Amino acid sequence: MLFWKYSFSYVILPVVSSVNDLGVSYDSLFSFRPDIINVVSKASLRAKPILSALLQLTRDPSVLCKAFSVFVRAIMEFSSVIQNPHFKMDINMIEKVQRRFTKAIFPKLTYPVILSRLGLQTLEM
Repeated sequence: MLFWKYSFSYVILPVVSSVNDLGVSYDSLFSFRPDIINVVSKASLRAKPILSALLQLTRDPSVLCKAFSVFVRAIMEFSSVIQNPHFKMDINMIEKVQRRFTKAIFPKLTYPVILSRLGLQTLEM
């Protein structure tokens, strides 16, 4: 791939593979996969300690669901309008965080049943 070299005040500007604008990352092809990867890793890192701490205190699904919605789901929904993931791989990557969290609450139920019991929708919606 051939890139033009741009300069400013005789200083050549570096070529970068991704850009972060207002907290949302995208690459040179305007794909939001870098942002999706970043959001999923942040949300996963936040979900694990919340789940382990709250499961020691309570097994009440409504408390766990509210904590997930406030602390984790908010991160994943922040730039979802801009990202608008339409590749199945990206959708599954995002959905996996919620699936893992809710599966810890109701380990023997299927994902659609868990969502209906908790009153949640898939993150794709």
